[in-house]
Amino acid sequence: MRDTAADRRFRQAVAGSRSVELASQGRQVTQARDTGNPLPPVARRNRQASRRHPRILPRMWLVVLPLAMMVSSDYKLRLRTPSESLSGRPDATVLVELLVYGIVAAFLVFQVSRPPRRDRLDTPLVAAWAFAITLALSASYAVYPTLALARGVQLLVTCGLGHAIALYADRTHLHRLLHGFVVLAGCSVMLGVVHRVPTPGLEANRFNWLHVHPVMSATYLGLAAVFLVGLLMRNRQRWASPAWSSWVYGALLAVSIGGLLATRTRGAMAGCVVGCFVTAIASLRRRSRLDLLVMSAVVAFVAWLLAGGEILSFLQRGESSKALRTLSARTELWSVAWRLFQHRPIFGYGLTASRGLFFDAVGLGGAHNALVNVMVDAGVFGIISGAVVIIVLIRSARSVPRSTATGGDVPLILGGIAFLLVNSFTVEFLGTPANVANIWLFILVGWVMVLRRVNAPPPGETAPGAPGAVRRSGAARA
Repeated sequence: MRDTAADRRFRQAVAGSRSVELASQGRQVTQARDTGNPLPPVARRNRQASRRHPRILPRMWLVVLPLAMMVSSDYKLRLRTPSESLSGRPDATVLVELLVYGIVAAFLVFQVSRPPRRDRLDTPLVAAWAFAITLALSASYAVYPTLALARGVQLLVTCGLGHAIALYADRTHLHRLLHGFVVLAGCSVMLGVVHRVPTPGLEANRFNWLHVHPVMSATYLGLAAVFLVGLLMRNRQRWASPAWSSWVYGALLAVSIGGLLATRTRGAMAGCVVGCFVTAIASLRRRSRLDLLVMSAVVAFVAWLLAGGEILSFLQRGESSKALRTLSARTELWSVAWRLFQHRPIFGYGLTASRGLFFDAVGLGGAHNALVNVMVDAGVFGIISGAVVIIVLIRSARSVPRSTATGGDVPLILGGIAFLLVNSFTVEFLGTPANVANIWLFILVGWVMVLRRVNAPPPGETAPGAPGAVRRSGAARA
């Protein structure tokens, strides 16, 4: 391949951004040593992150651990009835899943974590821990205590992983994880094409792999598609961060979208459209956003005129009008959930209770909606803590300034949040532990903290846009 001038400028930008970051850290340490003052909390965490990498898997820990958790939780080699899952009797697959989470917990404790300090935790981490602890504590009075205890521990391990990302990871770690995830999604589609596993009932004509439910498969593929759009936008604008060739991203995007359409999962399709749109809007300058809005409206209108009937037929999946009106019996399930919530509105019925309660009432396991699931499991406390996590995560991501140090990460985060929120309208994954959506929620919390750490101003300086910066600039003009 030819080494073009653009490629040389791109490498210089990468090296320059890293040099600026290292110089800023060195300036903070020098000023603290000369004045005798302690380092600010953010600068101290930067120094710890650069000096205290884990002794095992120093470069790949943030790729291996989350992907191992996702695969062990979601990739099933057998079918298990809801009654078997609720019984609390583990089989070999469940034992492997628990073993993986145990290894992750041990790694975080012995390789990554450090003795606690008195530094004040940032708001996103406080919100994430509040949500995780609220759900985990609800396992103490759960209807199915064995399953609830296991899920509660898994949720705390996942939150601990997000905390470790916030304190010790850098953007290189996160981009390796992102690339590993989209490759995992692409390889899963290939596995589903090569090795088809017969699926029973309504899922017979929907694409999946192994014994993974089509809805779970669609969650992987939709989220991968959103991330790939962000990577393409970032690569085109030459953000200073690791990147592959555009044709690789394009090929993986085509595979992910093809697999997503084959799953015929409406919620994930809607989430993918919204997530890709949010990613594109956040990646563009304000002058280009109106052009994207107009072009998207025109494309949608033309597609509806040319193939509106075929699109509706594809989305209906051959279901009856009653099934469409009730969203495949979801509205009936949510009516049951509201009656359950009225009986125990404050604390709910305990973690994982919704799986058994709804299965007994309407024959569906889980609430098929993240908000409803948390409402039944943890009551008002769960709703408040979950809403706070989402609001704080969005506000924190939007407050990160666009710069060479952060690259195109903010659009990726916002697009991922948008997909998870829209997809959670028809599935409960975001509000239940040990699945890809819940794991990515805590990863995104840690990712935002990494960007805030990278953009932290040196001691004595004020971040751009802060009130102190405005006053100093005004004083300088005076």
